[in-house]
Amino acid sequence: MEIVKWISISLAAAGGLTLFILAYGGFWFYPVIYGPKRGRTRVACIGDSGTYGMFLHNWFRNNWPHQLNRLLQGFQVINFGQNKASASSFAKLGYHRYRKHQLALRSDADIIVVGFGTNDCKPWNWRGREAFHLEYLALLEQYHMAMPKAKFVLLIPTYAFLRSRRRPPGQGYYGVRPKELAIVREVISEIGEELPTVAAVVDLYAATENRSDLFAFDGVHPNAKGCRVIAETLAPVISAV
Repeated sequence: MEIVKWISISLAAAGGLTLFILAYGGFWFYPVIYGPKRGRTRVACIGDSGTYGMFLHNWFRNNWPHQLNRLLQGFQVINFGQNKASASSFAKLGYHRYRKHQLALRSDADIIVVGFGTNDCKPWNWRGREAFHLEYLALLEQYHMAMPKAKFVLLIPTYAFLRSRRRPPGQGYYGVRPKELAIVREVISEIGEELPTVAAVVDLYAATENRSDLFAFDGVHPNAKGCRVIAETLAPVISAV
């Protein structure tokens, strides 16, 4: 019985340590959703793993929504990013399928920062320019219906490096494709001009282009330094909304 007891304790400790490592390294989504704070402008950051903070060391401190929150005074920034998510509803891992989407819809945000597009350009999610345009608009419309007074800040996805020689031509890690990503950038810019509810479009591609030092080993996910650059790029924009 004593052996069984120690085995149970060891397994529990190993499980706890594993969860901590996954959270600390940005693999496990830690659902910290804060209640509204009086007098603060509430900012909901929806998006994919770039928003969430995949592969970050000390995720709790270094993901860019948390860094943005520290840079801004009088704001409350919440990270609703979801690994692998895309804007398209037909995608197997569309953002609408996740609980984060439902939580974000009920966040009562004043500003909604939208960070999708990198996963949408992958072969299994991509159905062309028009389809992405319609799907992105449809997602924004859901948030506008839920929070009609909120303003949108749209993010053009970050740069994506092609580092592996074993990848198919024109395709990076996880299926990210530069040609389609360029179309994604154009579409988001167009939507930013179309919708009066869009307060700003922020070009994170330009902010991270050819800066390999801002990314993790895969060249796709921003590292802590990259998240700092994103937060510093966004801070004056959010303050002006």
